[in-house]
Amino acid sequence: MVEGRRRVVVPLEVEPARDGEAVDGDILIRVLSCSGLPSGSELNRFQVTARNANLQVARRSRIKSSLTGAPVWNEQRFVLRTGDRVGMFFLDVEELSSKTLIGTAVVNAAALDDGCTAFWAAGRDGGPLARRWTPRQAAWRVTVPLENAAGQVIPNGDIALELSTVRWLFKQARPPLSTNFSSPGPRSIVLRVLEAHNVGSTRAGTRLVQVKYNNQTEETQLVANSNHPVWNRTFVFPENPSVATRKMRLKVLSARSMAGLERELGFTYINLDSIFEGEQYDSWIELGGTPRGRLHVVADIIPGLPNSEAVRRFAATQWVPAYSPSLKVEIVEARDLAASDLDGSSDPYCFITYGSASTQTQVVPKDLNPNFAHKAIMPLRKREDKLRLSCMDYDFLRSDDPLGSAEVDVGSLLSEAGKEVEVWVRLHGARPDMFSSEGEVLLRLSRMGSFDDVVEGGGQESEGEEAFDVLADSYYMD
Repeated sequence: MVEGRRRVVVPLEVEPARDGEAVDGDILIRVLSCSGLPSGSELNRFQVTARNANLQVARRSRIKSSLTGAPVWNEQRFVLRTGDRVGMFFLDVEELSSKTLIGTAVVNAAALDDGCTAFWAAGRDGGPLARRWTPRQAAWRVTVPLENAAGQVIPNGDIALELSTVRWLFKQARPPLSTNFSSPGPRSIVLRVLEAHNVGSTRAGTRLVQVKYNNQTEETQLVANSNHPVWNRTFVFPENPSVATRKMRLKVLSARSMAGLERELGFTYINLDSIFEGEQYDSWIELGGTPRGRLHVVADIIPGLPNSEAVRRFAATQWVPAYSPSLKVEIVEARDLAASDLDGSSDPYCFITYGSASTQTQVVPKDLNPNFAHKAIMPLRKREDKLRLSCMDYDFLRSDDPLGSAEVDVGSLLSEAGKEVEVWVRLHGARPDMFSSEGEVLLRLSRMGSFDDVVEGGGQESEGEEAFDVLADSYYMD
């Protein structure tokens, strides 16, 4: 197999220093297609193996057949660790019928000091194919030539890829302050899944987050039709000190209906070695599998088991955001809701949309006076922006029925920052031929910060640079 015989000098941008140095990373490689492979009168069966030689890790693709020597995978995805600040990955293309290695493509990834990634490979003419990739960009699409076992470029043999980074892990530049607070005995991990940005290409469908750790799986509630869902859910896991369980996996899923099949929109990991007792982990994490998608989580390690009084009390406290301005919302309860089902009841849930953000309660079965007790924190909008409240009846086999909706003038209600306002909101717009009552929903609202400090467009960061600058630092592929 080819181990990168051609030497390529790739200019990298010199970045400002940061407190830590990258020690590992997860690289997302999508195999799109190949071209210029052997063809004939019979179907050839092709497979791609992605590997990191340093870590002795390999992943195999699905098998694709082609008469023309141009198999197409499109969504074949590999997530491979770098094992260091720099990683080299090999993609071996094999023809399975003859058990022949056709060629290998070599791609490289390196962490830059600002958290961005340098990707590079050798082009067909020996020159570099390179990109400085930032987390806000879509995956870098590149076509890399295949080399044979002698390190020679195969005529017309190419593999088309998309490259992006799930995340880099940085070591501490100094011993963490929390080393003095490491408690003996059992500990618990308190994870708060707060919100996400830019999940899914459309607003259609519902969004939820699935968390897996140490053979335990938890899920947030569903939030309907939003690319900026707000969940504000808290989960508590008993810590397992085993080295094999130092990662927590999170997936953002979509379902087309409340009872529909789930579809993955993005994924990420939390490295528990980066969370210390006494120091809160508060991070927007880039999602692999969705361009520009981000997930906001907060995690703490607390002494004691999940059922201990100290852990339960800590998990019950509401998280207060470091950012400002923000709107604190609680959907407390509802009364006198419409009876939508034939048995004279409803299975209600409420959702709120405020700007681009949405949050949704759990479904309360068979109750016209449900207690929701759902809390969320959303970015504050301009004074004139209204909060929209909707109440729905959940149906398993058909679309959900509306129980009414209303708009709330947040700017008028919350004239004073920090003051909590409690208001019963009357629902309107339910179909009078079905419902005898539209009901009311109790909201508690307060704001942190000023309406005048709100940034138009939600304060989204810019896309960043598209290409390399030619500067002094270099890496080599030998």
